[in-house]
Amino acid sequence: MWLRMHGYGCECRVIWDDINLQDLLEEAKAGWYREQTRKLALENDELERRAGRTPEPPPGQEDF
Repeated sequence: MWLRMHGYGCECRVIWDDINLQDLLEEAKAGWYREQTRKLALENDELERRAGRTPEPPPGQEDF
């Protein structure tokens, strides 16, 4: 009402992006699975290091 009284039009539009919640859910799950895999790999590498069996680093990740 204030806007209308001060010369602003009362027309408004809501513009929604197309959102597919299934896609967002699948992307979130994939990211979660990647992080779980990374965590398990790091834990496994640490266990092997402690046991004296140092694994070969993956190609391109020698600096990690």
